[in-house]
Amino acid sequence: MKTITWVVFAGILMTAVCAQNAPPPPAPVRVTAGVSKGMVVTQVRPNYPAEAKAARVQGVVRLEVTVGTGGVVENILLLDGPDLLQQAAVEAVWQWTYRPYLLNGVPVRVVTIVEINFALQ
Repeated sequence: MKTITWVVFAGILMTAVCAQNAPPPPAPVRVTAGVSKGMVVTQVRPNYPAEAKAARVQGVVRLEVTVGTGGVVENILLLDGPDLLQQAAVEAVWQWTYRPYLLNGVPVRVVTIVEINFALQ
């Protein structure tokens, strides 16, 4: 029984040591809004919030978006924009998908700026 316990403990310890020594994932590559716009596969349009319409609020919401190697949005950082429009923009962009960005033939994470323009008709 002691031998089995020791083997299990050694396996857990080796896993922990290997995880600590693993190199960190590479930093995302910054790409321009124009480049990332051409990589969008699925672009969900935001719903214009009723409260913002009633208040006649218009404007641009700017987001910093991190896209993973598989083309899925991993993180969104709100940069600026009218308060009543921010949540709608963020909810829409979470649903976007991109073609993977390739660097030397290898998919890499990217960071880009997305601007969502809300304009009343």
